[in-house]
Amino acid sequence: MTFTYRYERPSGGRQWRAGVYVMSCIAGCLIAFVSVAAFHSMLVDRQERLSRAEDELRDLHYRQERLRLRIYRAESPVNVVQQADALGLVEPDDVENLSVPAGVVVAPPNETDDPSSAQARDNTP
Repeated sequence: MTFTYRYERPSGGRQWRAGVYVMSCIAGCLIAFVSVAAFHSMLVDRQERLSRAEDELRDLHYRQERLRLRIYRAESPVNVVQQADALGLVEPDDVENLSVPAGVVVAPPNETDDPSSAQARDNTP
């Protein structure tokens, strides 16, 4: 009796499964690369917006300092005197200070004390 050994080729199922596995790995890697690229793009865009905001903030700080300096110059005593001279204002010869005696309470004016408010009230329809 002779014994013959026949080699049978495995069915296509194993090869098919290996191909599916390889293709799914390639697709997964491709999806991962695209996701990383999209995330990087978003990161770069936000960094650019942040840089623009920082530049705008720096410009606004610089403008605020310039305006603050203009206010200080406008409020300086020398400038006030110059503006008063330009308007033709003169210093008074004698300055009187008014004072209220101790213990006297000064009340604010009432609405009835002002004659213009009474006229305005009478003229309303």
